[in-house]
Amino acid sequence: MLSKTTTFFPTAAAIKAGEASTQYNDAIDWTEDVAKGCSYNPAISQLLLSMAAIHTSVDMLTQVLLDIPAQSDLVRALREEIIIVTRDS
Repeated sequence: MLSKTTTFFPTAAAIKAGEASTQYNDAIDWTEDVAKGCSYNPAISQLLLSMAAIHTSVDMLTQVLLDIPAQSDLVRALREEIIIVTRDS
């Protein structure tokens, strides 16, 4: 694990003072701030955030794939592009 002295995203105050920042801007630090001293498992927190990110990405892709057939002009344009790209390959 990285020590708190490692600088990733310096704060504006630290930059002005010429100091290294000890503040992180990541999910683990956010989880520690939100926990406010309560115990939690950082690995489980990361897994839950990853699961949520994967779920939303898959949901968006599913919606795109379901919306494409409803747009006949889009289907035509995509079909033409696929033919051009595969012909040149």
